[in-house]
Amino acid sequence: MLGLMLKDYYALRRRYLILIGFMALYALLFNGERGTMLILFLAAFGTVFTSLELIKNEERFHWFSYVLAAPIDRSTLIAERYLFSFLNLSAMMPLTALAIQLMQMFAITAPVEPQLVAVIYGATLIYNCLLLTVALLFNSDIARYVTIVLIVVIFLLGKLSENYIEPFEGLINTFVQLQQQWLLIGLLIATALIINLIACTIVKTVVNRRDY
Repeated sequence: MLGLMLKDYYALRRRYLILIGFMALYALLFNGERGTMLILFLAAFGTVFTSLELIKNEERFHWFSYVLAAPIDRSTLIAERYLFSFLNLSAMMPLTALAIQLMQMFAITAPVEPQLVAVIYGATLIYNCLLLTVALLFNSDIARYVTIVLIVVIFLLGKLSENYIEPFEGLINTFVQLQQQWLLIGLLIATALIINLIACTIVKTVVNRRDY
């Protein structure tokens, strides 16, 4: 599994650099709290979409069928996908929060509370699990359609917000009410991890029954 993960990180190395570049650009263009929120959401959604792009490239070259000729079983391939996405998000969110804190020293961004980062992390884990499961069971194109639907839903939920980031503010304000309650935040993250484990098990069962 380590070899598969190293292969994935190598394949996506340029996309990570592009994502970091956009985050730096947003930090310069949008100062204060607005810039902080945009950077956090870019880190979360950008990491999810990067994983989807990897699956899209593998579908183009029929990599999944090809790799089955190697001494790797299907369960390992599926588990690696979920673990890869989990590690990406688990690394990206705290690193982004740390970068925001450093930029705050130069008055570029507003301070970010760790509770908010934790809430976004937990919610993104569930969001990523949904898209990854759809992509693995069907294909990445259907996952993209699901993404569009979810974005529309988020936009409608944030309709009442009057700030610049209208599509997200209303939804986040709902979660921010939990900021002082770490127990509930921990429950959110634990629930997200359980959902990922269940989804991974289901996808393994389905994929193992397929003929390639």
